[in-house]
Amino acid sequence: GAAAARDLGASRAAGDTLLFIDDDIEPLPELLPTHARLHEQAGELVVIGAPVPVRNARFGFQRIAAWAWWEQQFERMSQPGYRFVYHDFFTGILSVSAALFRRVGGFDHAFEQCRDDSELGLRLLRAGASVVFSRAGGGIHHELRDLHQLLNRKLAEGKADVRLARRYPELLPTLRIAEPMPAWRFVHAWLRRIAGTAPIAGDLVLPIIRGTLAVLESLRARRAWTYVQGALLYFWYWRGAAA
Repeated sequence: GAAAARDLGASRAAGDTLLFIDDDIEPLPELLPTHARLHEQAGELVVIGAPVPVRNARFGFQRIAAWAWWEQQFERMSQPGYRFVYHDFFTGILSVSAALFRRVGGFDHAFEQCRDDSELGLRLLRAGASVVFSRAGGGIHHELRDLHQLLNRKLAEGKADVRLARRYPELLPTLRIAEPMPAWRFVHAWLRRIAGTAPIAGDLVLPIIRGTLAVLESLRARRAWTYVQGALLYFWYWRGAAA
């Protein structure tokens, strides 16, 4: 998993500051100078760089939706006086004092598929770390994740959230698994029940839903496409939580 690979790199690093960058990130020209300057200004600091998804006019709804989601996160974290929480941490581009990283124990390898960055973020915040978000200290994110990979990610998120809740019960109210069951008349209530009782149903209907998404995109019916895609991701998240 990525957590073990990052820890291995950190154990071999000799510098005072560790910088983690995912393998699909193209660093912006000012990434290194920005991180270095910010760490010079503060001691035990965490700098989160913006992984801006690459996009162009040929991209479909899937890529546009991912780009919009990331931009919403960047806008939120760029607000003056923003108070960072544990799930704001993502190690696509993240630098941290080597001493602080080692003091908190590095990454937890139990979260090898997902939430390893959030779990580390929790321990960094509890250790008193200051956090800064930087667009200049970011890069272009050449993410090529298709729908199948996105569903696997949601599956991993569901499993990881259960693991987080067991490790840190006080986080439960902040996790999606704590959401109350929707009213029975809503589609999401049925999806959640099926995810727990008949998860194989998702595999059976996935080809149909894929076809539906393709039709909706060809019709440029973005609102309907967003609803169907969101319901699909919701189902796979709860499938992971149930597992």
